[in-house]
Amino acid sequence: MVYLALKKLIKLSMRAAFGLAAAVRLAFSGKSAHISEEEAFKKLCEAYPYKEISVSGESVVSPEYDLQIIVPAYNAEKYIEKCVLGIAEQETGFSLRLVIIDDGSSDKTGEILKRLLKDFNGGRLKNAGGLKSFEVIHRQNGGAAAARNEGLEKILGRYVMFCDADDVLAQGAVERLMKAAISSGSDIAEGSISAVDEKGKVCDRFIHKRGELSPMELFGYPFGKVFKAELLKNIRFPEGYWFEDSVFKYCVYPFAKKCIGLDEIVYSYLRNYGGVSKQSLKSPRAVTTFYLTAALWQYMAERTEDFSMEIRKQLLHQLAVNYRRTYLLGDEINIYGFFYVRESYLAFSGRGGFKGLPVLYRLLDRAVVKGDFKSYKLLCRKELYL
Repeated sequence: MVYLALKKLIKLSMRAAFGLAAAVRLAFSGKSAHISEEEAFKKLCEAYPYKEISVSGESVVSPEYDLQIIVPAYNAEKYIEKCVLGIAEQETGFSLRLVIIDDGSSDKTGEILKRLLKDFNGGRLKNAGGLKSFEVIHRQNGGAAAARNEGLEKILGRYVMFCDADDVLAQGAVERLMKAAISSGSDIAEGSISAVDEKGKVCDRFIHKRGELSPMELFGYPFGKVFKAELLKNIRFPEGYWFEDSVFKYCVYPFAKKCIGLDEIVYSYLRNYGGVSKQSLKSPRAVTTFYLTAALWQYMAERTEDFSMEIRKQLLHQLAVNYRRTYLLGDEINIYGFFYVRESYLAFSGRGGFKGLPVLYRLLDRAVVKGDFKSYKLLCRKELYL
């Protein structure tokens, strides 16, 4: 208890110190030298080339089942059978359609899926009765975004769920999420999740409050929730990009009319300590977070005028996330990234309120509007956890 209290005190002290330093700097610093969006973009492209970003598509939506579950799988021979059985063994009165996209696996993933599909068609797969349709799509490797997009081409469920091949649905997850979504009339129902290591030991938990949520209170990743199919029918994951899950925060959540949270664990994901979040820290490819942020913000800005304080807070939080993804690339890259994304942020000027916005977020807003990179850098330090 003493250790936790001391840790919290240190964290609060650091937040106050960095916040005060940024406030003083913003109050007394002169006019900053600005870099144009065009110049910033050109310099970022020299670090890592830009690839066109598309987040729009058109799905065929023809609900024959209650829920369609989309699973992208790449070299998942160690996990895929457990993932499939975790779905098939769901005890639920809802009808399920499972679509697995084998994304050009070079291991035995494809063979395992062929066997599981054969067992399903022959009535030999362990099945609690909810799984009514099972399809396996084999494609050339194109990444998780492209695989998920293929699963969205034809939606035969009233609701859609995403699951990763190395993760597992908790027993009762489908029943809880679907009942919560339908009974509350929600566009999105999201449960709590746990993170496990390779041995299956729980190493973290992320627990929701129970009840209605604002869209910006939803977790950023695609799993652990069900979506109304209509909410996703025109959305696609940006292909060829890291951090593609960001599409939810800006292209899906703001358009959900009602969201519901559950405090029960519905999903366990395998924590990958060598995943993209770690790889990106030293890779020039991390600059694509700036390209992606600008594109997703533009999509949102063109489609809604309703900017709540929660959305404003999420925009500012994204700036801090971008910095933490790229800070090891040095100040020069981050200065260009700052000014490139800044232009997209300024497009939101005059929209939404600041009432209730925490002080550090208000300071970050001032730093961005003023074009003060050094204050931005202070406020985006990992110690602040914006």
